[in-house]
Amino acid sequence: MKANGTKAAYCTILLFLFSITTYSQDNWTWLNPKPMGYTFYGSAVIPSSSTLIAVGTKGVIAKTTDNGSSWILIRTDSTSILNSVHFPTSTVGYACGTNSTLLKTTNGGESWTSLTPPLPGIGFTQIQFTDSQTGFLLDKINYRLYKTTDGGSVWAVYVNENTYGNFNSFYMIDGNNGFIATDDGSVGKITAGVSNFSNITSSSLKVIRFTTLNRGCDGAKSCENDD
Repeated sequence: MKANGTKAAYCTILLFLFSITTYSQDNWTWLNPKPMGYTFYGSAVIPSSSTLIAVGTKGVIAKTTDNGSSWILIRTDSTSILNSVHFPTSTVGYACGTNSTLLKTTNGGESWTSLTPPLPGIGFTQIQFTDSQTGFLLDKINYRLYKTTDGGSVWAVYVNENTYGNFNSFYMIDGNNGFIATDDGSVGKITAGVSNFSNITSSSLKVIRFTTLNRGCDGAKSCENDD
């Protein structure tokens, strides 16, 4: 009994010391995978800064100010997958994800609050704001693009068209004009909420970006070489 008691005492001391050592290390970093054990699905550069915000699994939001060499985790109340993040200004930003998750920050990403979604129980895959108040939110599988003009407090359906498959991606030039890429290879041009779709390929269009109302690209070619 004495020997067992001595072993138990040693184990307790070792566990206690291990606990102290673990919590005293403030500079632990992930060795693998890098930069941390989360999957990121969206990212955005904060305007007029070198700060990049990334979002991903388990509601994680991470920030880097040194081109990804180091990252700071920012905790939120959400445990949903965050798919997209966008900063229209240096202080105001928005993020969206599964389970109708909508988040907003007004201090450059340091803290986030939840917004009321336009529809419960669905997943949002992309969010974009053309200014701090006017923004758009994509409901991919229900073929809807929502719009807000009051910073995310109230949302209304802006485009709803179920003829062309999933809405995979969108890009707004301004608060009224933009484009949508669909699953059946169509591109929809939006003008003040009125959409006109044209099929341009037999392949699904995954990503769409436009630099002007007349110049854009899809996921099949790079926008970087467009002059």
